[in-house]
Amino acid sequence: MQFRKYEGLGNDFIVVDTRAWSAEARDLVSPERARALCDRHFGIGADGVLRLDPASDADARMRVFNADGSEAEMCGNGLRCVARALADGRERQGAVTVEVLTGAGRLTATVTPETVEADLGVARDDGRLTLDVDGEVVTGRALDLGNPHFVVDAPGGRDTAARLGPRLQRHPAFARGVNVSCRVLDHDGVLVLHVWERGCGLTLACGTGGAATASAAWLDGLVPRGFARVRLPGGELTLIERAGRLAQRGPARLVYRGEIDG
Repeated sequence: MQFRKYEGLGNDFIVVDTRAWSAEARDLVSPERARALCDRHFGIGADGVLRLDPASDADARMRVFNADGSEAEMCGNGLRCVARALADGRERQGAVTVEVLTGAGRLTATVTPETVEADLGVARDDGRLTLDVDGEVVTGRALDLGNPHFVVDAPGGRDTAARLGPRLQRHPAFARGVNVSCRVLDHDGVLVLHVWERGCGLTLACGTGGAATASAAWLDGLVPRGFARVRLPGGELTLIERAGRLAQRGPARLVYRGEIDG
């Protein structure tokens, strides 16, 4: 099986293009296979597998398998990596626009040599929640970008994300599980973010988590609406709101190409 390894701010993915495969061969890239491929000791190692399936009304359909084999509806960093992978397969000069089918609908991304700007659609605000988490009161805002997010203020940063993330992910308030974004507003107006991702755990970056955090900050009045910078352990994302839709700008990079048996 041929694959390409991409990363966006350290959030790394195995991209497998199955568009020319038979349906039977395509199904071999299954949740169980994804879990084995993502193993950092016995496989390739990644936060997830991005399977590119054929789509009649887009360049590809993106399926997202997390490192634990669960399937996610959407992945922001993954979308930028897929856009880069699709653009890498074309003869091009300057910017290239691609369309990708996702669990959040058909989304457009513009790829340049330096960055990828991807449409993430509309963030649905499900309101502020106050939850009892093993006797601790946790307040945050729930949002949906095709996948579920819970954004909380967390001065403890990564330690808080590691402590609260797995407990909130199993909380009965979130029937589908949840991605937990622990934010702090820095003195320079940048949102500093650590994310516990559903199906992955702590990651260096989460694209939809960055978008949810920006949306929550606008709704909570922390930063002026329409633009936000989000700093994650792997680097920085820019979030832009245009006519109620979110766009995300950040890097996506090919790490290497390979082939694996089995």
